[in-house]
Amino acid sequence: MLLKEDRKVGRPEERVFVEDVRLDAAGPEHALIVLLRDGSRPGCLFGWRWPMGPEWSDASLEDPYFPAMIATANLGESLIGGPGLPRECDPETITWF
Repeated sequence: MLLKEDRKVGRPEERVFVEDVRLDAAGPEHALIVLLRDGSRPGCLFGWRWPMGPEWSDASLEDPYFPAMIATANLGESLIGGPGLPRECDPETITWF
């Protein structure tokens, strides 16, 4: 869902694009990682994490797209309602929000 053709998220007037989506399964709790670029600051890479606890396992869901819809909505809320993308960024690393 986040890697659809236009990959744009957030407010319509802003140019924030999804660059990559991945699952971080390294720790005891998995997390969905979404990497974003702001069109007005293309040198900055922003990262957003969403915890994927056991309740989001495909085996426990009738609709496997439900977690994707919830994650997409939460990302939109983080961008529109706050905290939004940080004003400062380090072009050498991912700036998490």
